[in-house]
Amino acid sequence: MAPSKITLHSITQAGVIKGQQDHLALSLQLINGLSFKKWFTGIGVGVDDYQYRSIPLFLDVRRNLQWGRTGFFVYADGGISFPWAVKKEEQASIYVFKRGLYSDIGIGHTFKINRTNAIILSGGYSIKKLIKERTNFYYLNGNKILERPELYYYELKRVLFKIGFQF
Repeated sequence: MAPSKITLHSITQAGVIKGQQDHLALSLQLINGLSFKKWFTGIGVGVDDYQYRSIPLFLDVRRNLQWGRTGFFVYADGGISFPWAVKKEEQASIYVFKRGLYSDIGIGHTFKINRTNAIILSGGYSIKKLIKERTNFYYLNGNKILERPELYYYELKRVLFKIGFQF
């Protein structure tokens, strides 16, 4: 019996996100990590274009569930969602987006091409949290007399489907 070895893998994924909004949004991810036996752990970064564009930075953990020749896996991602929204100035307000939590759990199937390369299909449930701070300015005779910040908390719950390549 050969000893198990640690191997380096990269996973590149593209997907669609569907939530309470009427449109589909795009998701792109790049994950680099190590696999040992039936486990994979890596660091991922991506682009999440659902409602407010953001860049999730996350830890990805996967467990392969091999039954014969089928290659199912379960995964869990957790990290921080950094907003990629630009400051938006209006007449008497300024909007600034702040980071929040990012999570994604799901199941997938691996279609092996050879020992190290594979095509991956997966589906999961994701939550993206962001904070929007809006500062209102009040003026009297052209002079700013009061700044009043308001915080809006977004918890975006969505379903996503991804296709990717592992090498």
